[in-house]
Amino acid sequence: MRRTAKTTLERGGYDIILAENGKEGVDIFRALEARPLEAKIAAVLLDLTMPGMNGEEVLRYLKEIRADVKVILSSGFSEVEVVPKFSGKGLAGFIQKPYTASALAATVAEILRAP
Repeated sequence: MRRTAKTTLERGGYDIILAENGKEGVDIFRALEARPLEAKIAAVLLDLTMPGMNGEEVLRYLKEIRADVKVILSSGFSEVEVVPKFSGKGLAGFIQKPYTASALAATVAEILRAP
């Protein structure tokens, strides 16, 4: 799923960094944010269920590192089931799995356009 999403978004002109799990994602994000002259990560696509650290934990760490990071959550559970649990936690968007390449591209573009 990650590689398919990566390919889809790269075709849309985005530079993508993959992480194998939540901890690795947080570590990569922290390391890149520590570089003051580097371009910042524009958005993060998280899965609700990941090995080692779930999406809720990863979201919390990312927001501690940079409060304004745009995070899109993905899950096989419905938006009605998932999104209310993240109310007030700074979630920028949600996409339900399985999703199409065009739905993913549209969701990311919409989130990145938002102020």
